[in-house]
Amino acid sequence: MSVDTITILLPTKNGQKLAVCATIGLEEEIAEDIRIPMGLGFAGHIAASGEQMIVKDLSKVEIVSPILRNRGIQSMVGVPLVVNDETNGVLHVGMFRSYEFTRDDAQRLQQVAFRIGSAIEPLLKSWKLLSLLS
Repeated sequence: MSVDTITILLPTKNGQKLAVCATIGLEEEIAEDIRIPMGLGFAGHIAASGEQMIVKDLSKVEIVSPILRNRGIQSMVGVPLVVNDETNGVLHVGMFRSYEFTRDDAQRLQQVAFRIGSAIEPLLKSWKLLSLLS
């Protein structure tokens, strides 16, 4: 899959919002410390529902981060980041031109998200333990 942006969002300590923890193409989201409320916007909806989302025209959907529009993202596909059968974030990719992502694209991205989830599982466990102790 050839894309212009790729972003991983993980829950904040209180679990009420998502924060960009890694990205290529949307680095401003980290610099500006963008937070996405669960259930709102593209990523918030994916995190709350645990469902994949494909958007051909980003101007037709609610988004929280103004950077997506400011940078000119036109099309996106996003999937839940699943760790131990639980949604623990979002992985999404985007294009600066209109593009029709397919269900096969979403499934391939979901496979990448499963691998990322497996790799970050120990980190998420330690974050949860730390938040319980603090």
